[in-house]
Amino acid sequence: MFSLLPFLVYWLAVQEGLRVGGPGGPGGGLGLSGGSLGGFMGPGGGGSPLQEPLGGFDADAMALTPAVFDSQIEECMPQIATLLACTKVDGPPDAMRRNRWIEQQVIEKCTSNVHLGLKLYWLLRAALGHLEIPTRRGLPQITGERQRAHLMNLLITGETLAREGRQSPGCLGPLRARYFAHCTNFVAALVKLSFELKGVSSLRRLTALHQGIDRVNTLLFRLMHTRGEEMEGGPEESSQQQPPYAQGQRPHPSYQPPPHPLPPYAGGSTSSTSNSNNPSWLNEEHIARQCPDVAAHSVHLPMLDGANAIFRFLRLVSGECELLPSRERCPYMVVAELLQSERNTRCGSARLYTNGATLGCSIWDALDQRQFPESLLYPDDHPAMRYPMKPFLFNNDYDDDQDYFLDLHAPLLPPSYSSASHRPPPQQQQQQQQQGYPPSFPTDEEALSAMDPRQLDPSTRRAVTVRKVFGELWHWKEQRIRNSSPFGRLEGWRLAMFIVKAGDDLRQEQVAMQLITLVREIFKEEGLDLWLRPYGIVCVGDQAGLIEAVADAKSIDHVKKRAPHFTDLREYYERIYGGPYSRTFREAQRNFMRSLAGYCICTHLLQVKDRHNANILIDKQGHLIHIDFGFMLGASPGSISFESAPFKLTKEYVDLMGGQGGQGWLEFRSLVVRGFEVLNRPRHRRRLLDLMAVSIFEVPGKAALLESFDKRLMHASFPPNALALVDESYDNYRTKMYDSYQKRRNGIW
Repeated sequence: MFSLLPFLVYWLAVQEGLRVGGPGGPGGGLGLSGGSLGGFMGPGGGGSPLQEPLGGFDADAMALTPAVFDSQIEECMPQIATLLACTKVDGPPDAMRRNRWIEQQVIEKCTSNVHLGLKLYWLLRAALGHLEIPTRRGLPQITGERQRAHLMNLLITGETLAREGRQSPGCLGPLRARYFAHCTNFVAALVKLSFELKGVSSLRRLTALHQGIDRVNTLLFRLMHTRGEEMEGGPEESSQQQPPYAQGQRPHPSYQPPPHPLPPYAGGSTSSTSNSNNPSWLNEEHIARQCPDVAAHSVHLPMLDGANAIFRFLRLVSGECELLPSRERCPYMVVAELLQSERNTRCGSARLYTNGATLGCSIWDALDQRQFPESLLYPDDHPAMRYPMKPFLFNNDYDDDQDYFLDLHAPLLPPSYSSASHRPPPQQQQQQQQQGYPPSFPTDEEALSAMDPRQLDPSTRRAVTVRKVFGELWHWKEQRIRNSSPFGRLEGWRLAMFIVKAGDDLRQEQVAMQLITLVREIFKEEGLDLWLRPYGIVCVGDQAGLIEAVADAKSIDHVKKRAPHFTDLREYYERIYGGPYSRTFREAQRNFMRSLAGYCICTHLLQVKDRHNANILIDKQGHLIHIDFGFMLGASPGSISFESAPFKLTKEYVDLMGGQGGQGWLEFRSLVVRGFEVLNRPRHRRRLLDLMAVSIFEVPGKAALLESFDKRLMHASFPPNALALVDESYDNYRTKMYDSYQKRRNGIW
């Protein structure tokens, strides 16, 4: 993982005009003569360069192993986009020759892979948004007219290459351009909705959200109905036009889309069945009758990796979308139905945009020796391809299928049966019990609020608490939506959940997720039993992005407010996982301890601030998860360094682990010590420093930031120092004061 870092450090050195080893260019390998930290800081830059050599990077590997190199590019896409945006426009001839060659290699890779091209396009747009605009610490700032002109040229070139492509037959260019435009328009519609909600009063905001989601669904339905031809059309078509076949019948194979484009969605009522400018028959039932054929023409979920199978949007479930709390912005949660329309085909394949199209080479293509990509000639599971395929783990990043807390589902019922006065009839109750549903009990809000958990038996007390805290678990939501959806019958159907956030730059948080991902990979390589949960982020501009939602996880603030008669986390865990000597409680307690140790290490290295209880989650298996990394590397809310502890370690956390002197506390301290020691090993330390170097190279004071990161890592790698950090963080006075301030100022418990 992140094996492309030496190449990026070399590129960075070339841009700085440094003298580096290796001939460079297409004729030879790439390498650095010294450590990446020393090369990054340069002569007299301060700091202590690494003693071991960085090693070489074979440029020919970029052409020999395209699938592997594509995954390497995707891992480091934020750094690649920033390097492209900040490439120097003048300098020594040799350095500029290497710069141009590197740019050409990266752009060509993103050209052949539209999934990568989209991410590069969005990240370049994000860099463009920060031209000549002051930025907060931790984000690059690009200034100067020549850099601006160069960035604009790169942005246009990247978009053109990603849409048209070179070295490929002419029939692929229009298909790629059309699919590229559909993906960008779909994401732009989601982001625009988040901006528009800011101008709506809080009382009408949820209604406006559901209406906006219906408008986005209209775009998807039109795209699938026209089989990828158009997403927005003109107003010529009458709203009273009838479908070209009787209801309940599938279209004839010879049927073609209507010659006139379908009308765009305009204001008023936003239901796809009632808008006067939209055909009343263009709805989910109409599209479902044509699936799975037309689903292959929809846009795919861009938050997946290139090695994941292709999952395309069927519709957004407007009734399940909800607003998220925020004082200045209007982020919202999207629940979407997806379909795996192509078997054994990954997102990085050219089949992403050619499915269902008629392809062929012209005589001019033959004369120019243009060839189809290998991903069109062979399926991804063909022996000639050797493309790795990743499982679909979106929203639920557990590597194994064993869920020893599945018994939490047993006392719960779907929301459709949540009212005591609307229980299903006896015959339906018997059928539910045969399908694994438990007997009904009142779970509506009034009934739950009236219950006193202290007077209930353990099973009912656990059910009431879980229902109040988590609401409908992801397992039940997925089953309920599939049963009621017209698309639920389709094989390969999945449900996904993500957050649309506009008005905030997510590139810094994206870098934090990269480092957490790398740290988790290092822990796995070394066999350390530490747990981390990075989540996917796709930046679609300098002020917008899509964030993967973690299923069945709620903030500690939410837990304390929703759990009936909450006292502390220890009592909460005992209530929902069983007594202190039960197997499920010990497993949940250990999950909490493992995840707490992992995040203590990461938050200390990145100096993450603003760690109030609304930014820390607890999932249904007891893991602790940190979110929102908007303040790190020395930045603090209000520019006031109030949180001075190395990391957040409250007395409540320690009591949950068994208190000081308990086995859980001793194991936690041991894991923190071992984690810091492993990260400081030469090859791991070099990877961490490489990632930080290419991520902050345009930040003012970059050398000081990188040197401070290195010093924290080296200092904490000695066991006495690591234990001192734990002792200093435990029940820290400044941490308690910050939590008290958040409680009084913002109502965060």
